Amino acid sequence: MSSEDPSAIQKRLARLAVGDAEERFQCLIELAEHDAPLPEVVAHLDDPDPMVRVAAAQTRWQTSRDTAELPKLVRILIQGLVGDGDLPLMAGTLLVQMGAAVVPELTRQLDRQDAAAPLVVRVLGEIGGSQAIASLRPLVDHPRSEVAQEARQALDELNAEATADEGEEGALRSNPDAL
Repeated sequence: MSSEDPSAIQKRLARLAVGDAEERFQCLIELAEHDAPLPEVVAHLDDPDPMVRVAAAQTRWQTSRDTAELPKLVRILIQGLVGDGDLPLMAGTLLVQMGAAVVPELTRQLDRQDAAAPLVVRVLGEIGGSQAIASLRPLVDHPRSEVAQEARQALDELNAEATADEGEEGALRSNPDAL
């Protein structure tokens, strides 16, 4: 985050209000570096363009970290997971960066029977941690085979990472000179 000339912020906000989708997207990405949340960004969470909505979600999260907004932000990002072009990568990356804070909401929204469910499971695996693992375990028996498969794969990868970490720690304990 950086301090910025207030007139530069006002110019971005003006462009945000009148620009096309690409310009609104770019303005939102630039505004994510602002030090404080800007109420003008909230309206773009409902923008007709999915890329603009994801950029608005990113900006809101990076500038406010308001957990009361998590359900809406997560919903927008889940929709982005099944978008076109760079949108799924951007949405997934942001969900992973949001980390453990989004695990409960991702788990709640997983009950939806749509195309995003396997991708949400993949994001939970990327987030990792005890909360995500607890959410993934029951999904190995999910009625949708692609959800169950993603859950098994995520748990296998998390288990492999934990085993590798334990192996490194054990090697360091048995050979302290390796430090």
